[in-house]
Amino acid sequence: MDGRILRLFQSGNVQEPRILEDLKNIGVTILDTQTHFVEPDCPIISGSCDGIAVGFPEYPDESVLLEFKTSNTKGFKKIVETGIKLEKPVHYIQMNVYMHWANLKVGLYVVVCKETDEIYTEWVNYEKEVAILALDRAKAIVRSNQIPPKIVGKHGSSENSKECMFCDYKDLCYHNSIPVVNCRTCLHCECVNDKFDCARYSEDFDDTCIKTSCEYHVFNPYILNWDIADIDVENEHIIWKSPYGGIYDSSLLQSSDFEQKYQKEKEAYLDVIQLH
Repeated sequence: MDGRILRLFQSGNVQEPRILEDLKNIGVTILDTQTHFVEPDCPIISGSCDGIAVGFPEYPDESVLLEFKTSNTKGFKKIVETGIKLEKPVHYIQMNVYMHWANLKVGLYVVVCKETDEIYTEWVNYEKEVAILALDRAKAIVRSNQIPPKIVGKHGSSENSKECMFCDYKDLCYHNSIPVVNCRTCLHCECVNDKFDCARYSEDFDDTCIKTSCEYHVFNPYILNWDIADIDVENEHIIWKSPYGGIYDSSLLQSSDFEQKYQKEKEAYLDVIQLH
């Protein structure tokens, strides 16, 4: 990303202490900032709110969740016109999950316009059903050995949609790219009691294992979206057929020669398509 985009992201961090100081100036007491939560029966799922505070005139006896966001002018106006629930449903769900974890009844949503410094605030009441549905969905994804379906936005499914634009994994969905080779992308990875284990070695993953792999790594077929040409049971390998017609053994996908061979195959395939 270029410097301008990085500065835009930094502006969000800059606004947080300013908002906290404004709240203190009207008599609000900040109890905690960057409060971290973990889902009790699925510790893989966690998150952090911007803070918890007391002393609001509207809710003098309540502890209140704090969530701060920044927006450009266009997005800011839409939030002001329609509110968080309709315009920013992800933020609305996020706040409800945090309130569920913190056992709070209300949250304050604050949005700062990055171009004008205008501030919009909105009270968000806790809805148990919203939080439970979101957590159940997250647990289903964590515990599944398949990747979720593509997100379909207002204009269909596209890598340039706002839902997918900043996703680190969009190349997997739209360009048949190769996933990172590590334990989490391996066929032997399984979620047991909400911890990731290796089915081959029957042991928990550690940080080193997650970032690397062993000689028996085999891509999970649901993550590598290629056809299976054959299965080599003796060597515990899958023989893959790429989207461009090439045949690859599991071990070859991890070799230094793979990228060059695959790129040539892709270019040759696209040349044929252009000829027709």
